[in-house]
Amino acid sequence: MQEVIPVTLLSGTLGAGKTTFLKQIITCEHNYRMGVVINDVGEINVDANLIERHVESDEMIELSNGCICCSMRGDLEDSLIELATTEELDHLLIEPSGISHPKPVAKELIQGRSSAYYDLDSIITIVDARNFYDNLVDKKIGTDGNSNNKKPLPNQMIDGIEFCDTILINKKDLVNQIELTNVTETIENIQSKAEIKVTEFGDVEPKEVINTGRFDPEDVANSPVWKQVLHEKETGAEDTRNSDQGNHQHLSDEYSIDSFVFQCHQPMDPKRLATTLKSLPDEILRIKGRVHVAGIKDYALNLSVSGNHAYLDVSGRWIASLPQARQNNYQETREIEWHETWGDRETKIVIIGQDMDINSFKQTLENCVCSSTDYEQVSADPFPQTEGEFINF
Repeated sequence: MQEVIPVTLLSGTLGAGKTTFLKQIITCEHNYRMGVVINDVGEINVDANLIERHVESDEMIELSNGCICCSMRGDLEDSLIELATTEELDHLLIEPSGISHPKPVAKELIQGRSSAYYDLDSIITIVDARNFYDNLVDKKIGTDGNSNNKKPLPNQMIDGIEFCDTILINKKDLVNQIELTNVTETIENIQSKAEIKVTEFGDVEPKEVINTGRFDPEDVANSPVWKQVLHEKETGAEDTRNSDQGNHQHLSDEYSIDSFVFQCHQPMDPKRLATTLKSLPDEILRIKGRVHVAGIKDYALNLSVSGNHAYLDVSGRWIASLPQARQNNYQETREIEWHETWGDRETKIVIIGQDMDINSFKQTLENCVCSSTDYEQVSADPFPQTEGEFINF
């Protein structure tokens, strides 16, 4: 048995084609002896039933009716170690369910007990070209609303695209060439560093996706374009080709995709911000960052917008809300931008859009900022106010 077993982690929303890709990789001709981990959301693991005919039972771990992220620290991790020590595998494929984010699984493979036996070789996100185009480019499909309090599909799409090293744009047969070009360009302007391949029925040569060594923790963590834009803003290295737009960065000349950073220490008015998030311009592709909302003194809110779908949850506490001794400790050990009134409380978000009227949308955001006298009496509704809470618009 080799010292460590390379792992390919699959990501993608339900129906994107992960299992089809997995089956295709397993059944095509190659010299790899592969192990497979399948995680499905139903009581009966349908994906595993499709795969098990092509993999020896001892080489497959099946999870049902649960979350692979939670299981990684328990029985699954034990099973992975047993698999590594009893089977002579050349490669391991892990397919979480379509509602699992790849980051927690990747973290366990890098830092958990099983990391002594496995090396995370690649994270592949599979994108349904038709679904992506309808949701993010053409926006024909609306939000699923707040009725079941589930995270909207587009945010799940974008989460996977932003945290990977390889993207397969699948189901190319369901879009025309213009739509496919738009999908590809939009993805490149959300995640610029990943290797992008276009597929049909998940058909790709194994050598193009197996044992590629593409995964780099730092690269993947910092690959989303919104992080690059924010870094350039903070370091003063942003693109100045369009200096008339302030801190605006032009990302794509061909498709007029631009970005800018909105930053403000003073709190945002909850009602005005909620109204804005419910009626975002169609030109918006992505908004990401932290928000300081009036009525919530202790906690920052994470804002994630994909197309017209907005999702907010409670992040960690503002340093300025901690006891003075802890505040002093943070300020002594870290470089923190500190406001005389608000401390580290601030709204800092990156906005990426296509054919945006930047000045107009910037003014819309500025209109959401509380005046110096009205923030103390503002109710934080409808925004989440304690850890674990979230809301969709």
